[in-house]
Amino acid sequence: MLKKWILSFGCFGLVLFAGAQEGNGPSSRLMIDAQKYNQFLYYLNRGYLEKVDTEKSTEAAIRAVLSELDPHSAYITKEEMLRVNESFEGNFEGIGIEFNVLNDTLIVVNTIAGGPAQQVGMRGGDRIIKVDTVSVIGITQDRVPKLLRGPKGTLVELTVIRKGEEHPLVFKIERDKIPMNSLDAAYMLTPNTAYLKLNRFMATTVDEFKTALSNMSGAENLILDLRGNGGGFLDQAIDLSDHLLPDGALIVYTEGRVIPRNDAIAQIPGIFEKGKLVVLVDEESASASEIVAGAVQDWDRGIIVGRPTFGKGLVQRQIPLLDSSAIRLTVARYHTPSGRVIQRPYDQGHAREYYENVMKRYTSGELMKTDSMAQELPDSLKYETLRLKRTVYGGGGIRPDVFVPLDSSLVSKYWSTLFGKRVINDYVVDYVDTNRKKLEKDYASFDVFQKSFVVDDDMIRAIVAKGEKEGVAPDEQEIERVKPTIKAQLKALIAQKLWDFNEYYRVVNAEDRMVRKALEVLDEYEKYLIVN
Repeated sequence: MLKKWILSFGCFGLVLFAGAQEGNGPSSRLMIDAQKYNQFLYYLNRGYLEKVDTEKSTEAAIRAVLSELDPHSAYITKEEMLRVNESFEGNFEGIGIEFNVLNDTLIVVNTIAGGPAQQVGMRGGDRIIKVDTVSVIGITQDRVPKLLRGPKGTLVELTVIRKGEEHPLVFKIERDKIPMNSLDAAYMLTPNTAYLKLNRFMATTVDEFKTALSNMSGAENLILDLRGNGGGFLDQAIDLSDHLLPDGALIVYTEGRVIPRNDAIAQIPGIFEKGKLVVLVDEESASASEIVAGAVQDWDRGIIVGRPTFGKGLVQRQIPLLDSSAIRLTVARYHTPSGRVIQRPYDQGHAREYYENVMKRYTSGELMKTDSMAQELPDSLKYETLRLKRTVYGGGGIRPDVFVPLDSSLVSKYWSTLFGKRVINDYVVDYVDTNRKKLEKDYASFDVFQKSFVVDDDMIRAIVAKGEKEGVAPDEQEIERVKPTIKAQLKALIAQKLWDFNEYYRVVNAEDRMVRKALEVLDEYEKYLIVN
């Protein structure tokens, strides 16, 4: 008599239960395979010439199996699990700073609004030289969190050097929960148009969205920026869509081999069910972002502007293992309300090629071609929207209603190399640190800064010289070609250091082609929502 171990997916993950049955079906095969692997590990451990790390071998075996299935099934170690949970739950416990290690010195880049460090008076540009009694001169980047993070309520003492102060300053800080927001920016782009930028979908995303939109009176139009948003929590994407769609509208449905179809339906009075809506997407918008964009497009609720999205539409269920590690196993596919499969095609066991697809789209020039959206697709990939019967397309990802090619002036190998070597960021940190008092005096408000601050050629020359010291040879022709972009980015980074990310985007968006196109679409909104 064989024990039959049946693997079944329940509401909250993988359920394992036993029953008695003989036979040669899939369950019997599974039992034999499990025994076979246990037998292999036993003989490996007991008989191999040298001692074997069976934990490492088992992890390698799991990774190998998952890598042959699809690009998104994965193994997560127990250490990685801690970081994953922290990054999406919306908070961690610490002092609340963004930092960088520059020339062996730990520098505070920004303090997180409302965090413990800000509350005691620390600010961007402060140089931390001691944590409690431990000198941090020469500390490596990866060691910093281990010193600064800790349980809520514990104390840490920081000794800080600040320009303009003759002696070091000492701050005693009580650690607390630090909010990690998914909303980068929220402001009125025009007197009647709200702009919201979401960087990912976290546990706090919908609350942040509702709060931000509620605080912007007069918002008749909404530009929801999901560019670069790689996804996150499915329930947050559904709940946010619910705030945009009328009650009863299908938002998304999932279906898999052993997972029955499950429909997500709009069912609450949404905060923005009416009003003109534009959703911005690009080649890095994925998963949860595509769910929102697909639902908005299929119901003719708004206009999708940008470039075709990534095409990540596989549903993973995170399943805990015995040692607190986990596997993230693909169990179903996402479908938009019209029935489109969001996931783009992939070859099993070719994850590297799958993830390199976006880079190929860059290098091929596809993202810069105005006519790349006009490629003829087979009728099998054509769908109709649910209200106005407009033609939309399947085949993976969300194809926007209005295509905006990638601006070639934003693509510069020279400038990207300076960013990659942290030359730009380090220059901005040092510039703001050195000139903070004058900047705060001359630009008492962001509006004054936006109107009057100018990035001059001397600043660019200083960056070029700094880059030379880091081994980046100057490229005068390239600098001239992208100079307007360079100046806009520098101004935005300086605004961020003086205020926050909100002000960064206010500077950047003033010259952003996709944002400008979104405003044009809003002006001619009805033109885009027409019956084919």
